[in-house]
Parts: sequence; C-alpha cells; structure tokens
Amino acid sequence: MDEIVRRAMTRWPDVPDCHGWLRLDARGVWWIADAQGHFERVVHEALIAFIGRNYQCDARGRYFFQNGPQRVWVSCEYTPHVYRLSDDMSRLVSHADSREAGEPIRLIVDDAGSIVVDCAPGPGVILDRDLAGFVDMLCDIHDEAVEPGELMAGIVPMVRLFGVDVAVFREARSRVPALLAFDPAPHPD
Repeated sequence: MDEIVRRAMTRWPDVPDCHGWLRLDARGVWWIADAQGHFERVVHEALIAFIGRNYQCDARGRYFFQNGPQRVWVSCEYTPHVYRLSDDMSRLVSHADSREAGEPIRLIVDDAGSIVVDCAPGPGVILDRDLAGFVDMLCDIHDEAVEPGELMAGIVPMVRLFGVDVAVFREARSRVPALLAFDPAPHPD
C-alpha cells in the first residue's frame, strides 16, 4: 500500500465505503463509473498502477481498492485477479501492478473452458490470450505433455506447473467463487 494512502487513512478514519464504482473484467481491465453510472475503461497508466498497488482483500474474500481513506469495493466479472504469463514465460503475474502470483495452490478448469489458478495474491483466471500457451506449459507428474482435451475433460487430476505439482479440479463456473472463498460482487453490509 502506498504511504500516502496510509497517512490518509490515519488522518480521515471514518470515510464511508464506496460500492458500484469500480469493476474488473475477465481480461484484467479496470472500469470506472461516471456520474451517470455508465462505465468507462480506465486508461490512465498512473491511475491503473495506483489501483494495482493498493488492491487488497479483506477477511471475507471481498476485494477493494484503498483510495486514500476510502475503500472502493471492486465488482469482478469473474475472479479478483487475472493472471498472464510473464514475458519469459517462467511465472504468472497479476493484472494488479504485475505482481508475481507465486506458487500455484490449485488449478480449476471451469465448464466454460477457462482456467483459474489459486495463488497467494488470490484466485485468478488465466488471461484468454495466454490460455493456449499456458496449457502447452503443463505436464503431468511424469513430465509428459498434457493434452488440452484431457485437461478440459477433467481426466488429468494433477499437473506440474513451474516445477510444482498442482491438483486439478473441474467445476462449474458459478461455483468457483464459493469454492475459492471470494465475493465477486461485494455489497454494503
């Protein structure tokens, strides 16, 4: 979290939370509501970086952007992170400030053909343009290539990803938030 944000939180501790103002799509793009409630894509690089550096999760699996003293709750089209392959294809990085995802905990193939990886920063769908390259990197525990059809059909129970053995689950997309304990659409308490 930025130091300026920490100071603002101390200075103004009782600023009300904001809901329905910031969205994250399944490609890792931030969308912000205008005064009329219409969403526009965030394109300002400094703002995107600021949101990414101050993007967090509370104990209830709700993701927010700490905007000074105010929590801006994020509605996610799917998962709270969108992971892409690093330029050298040696790791996953998040849409949020390009932070490294770290070791994968588990991998979920949903019924829409998307792949969600659970990592320390939080669960994230693999960016659609990286999906084929990601699947090509997977091998089974005997270092044999994994066939995409077998992965999507749920035949492969375990894969090796970046040198780590990871359990694979097949799940309905609608059940992924509950399974991975995140709230894709936080509402006021």
